[in-house]
Amino acid sequence: MNILILQIDFMVEKSNIVKALKKPNLALKKGKRFLAHNLEDVIRIITQQHKLSEIVNQKEIRVAGMKRSGNHAIINWVKSQQNGDVGFINNVLANQNPYRYKYENLRDKFPEHKWAIEHNRQQAKGNFIKRDCLIYSYEDFPLEQIANDKFERNHDIYLGKSATRYDLLIIRDPFNLLASRLKISSKVAYFLSVNSPNKTMIDLWLDYAKEYLGETNYLKHNKVCVNL
Repeated sequence: MNILILQIDFMVEKSNIVKALKKPNLALKKGKRFLAHNLEDVIRIITQQHKLSEIVNQKEIRVAGMKRSGNHAIINWVKSQQNGDVGFINNVLANQNPYRYKYENLRDKFPEHKWAIEHNRQQAKGNFIKRDCLIYSYEDFPLEQIANDKFERNHDIYLGKSATRYDLLIIRDPFNLLASRLKISSKVAYFLSVNSPNKTMIDLWLDYAKEYLGETNYLKHNKVCVNL
């Protein structure tokens, strides 16, 4: 097992170095966006106070799971149980405005999707669509990042106020998860890594297992755990 972990760590580090060499301007671009985002948030806090007390989402479900854990099967089942207008934001970035991340990601990678870009951009600016249920998901992020205090402070700015919030944690048994990710990594290398420079897949699975067992309590909003 130790040899396997070392092999995974080496492949992950090699993948990260290759990414950095291919995108030398990425850090500068992210820095500029970070400053612009913070300025936009401050302006909205000052100018949109009258909107922040309004209920936008009757129900909000935040989903956390590792890739290859059956996340989408569970999410699709949950969506099918909801009535009325149900929104879904897939695979967003931790500690950021989900709508903002989605529209910028679409703008950068899929500029032809003009309607979706504008749809998410408007909501990122606070022009929310009132929904019966809003679902958004995180993949491969440490739970302490997902439940970061900064996100909680800015929650109503990012997503609008919700009447009821839920946290859905999805965890798959480690042997099938590891086997699935190792198999697909021959074609998609990033499946060997997770969204943390200090954690391996195994580290993150252990963190999720501790949350599942109640040894930690990062997810505090009506937590529901699913073990596949």
